Amino acid sequence: MKGTESQIQLKFLKLLNKYKIDEINVDLLCSAVNIKRQTFYYHYKNIYDVIYSIFYTKKLEATNPKIYDRIVDDYLGFLFSDENFYREINESNAKDVLLGFSISFLYRSLLIYLNRYKLLTDSKKEIARFVASSLAHQTLYYFAQPELTKREIKVKLNVFINAEMIDKLVNNYRNFNV
Repeated sequence: MKGTESQIQLKFLKLLNKYKIDEINVDLLCSAVNIKRQTFYYHYKNIYDVIYSIFYTKKLEATNPKIYDRIVDDYLGFLFSDENFYREINESNAKDVLLGFSISFLYRSLLIYLNRYKLLTDSKKEIARFVASSLAHQTLYYFAQPELTKREIKVKLNVFINAEMIDKLVNNYRNFNV
């Protein structure tokens, strides 16, 4: 079973040398892997599920989620690790898969980061959801601009979202919920 999934993933990546993401469909992928559609659907729901599984196999984890800058560095490092692939996804109909994966990573990391504030679990989740979503959307917006380097994107992000801003956000949240 895992062998077939790996074959599908690898063939999908090879097809990207010849086709745009939006040009690859289940029929083309099945033909390239030499499997039946039924076999494909046994392993995946659709092409976007294949893309998500490729992200998942890369196992993006924060190296030190207790430090906000490390979370951002790890996320940008992930995007720039295979820059052409992620840029193409970001410009395709599959961009929501990348966005969802990004938000998930950032949310998990921010939950750990927010432990420093001794918040209730629901409060921590609410703040993490807001920051993760904002950070993912803004990062992918900048990432879509190929002239921007990783460092330039980080500088631009820090204007909107940084550790000090999160401190203020947490304090405002606490004051509002008193």
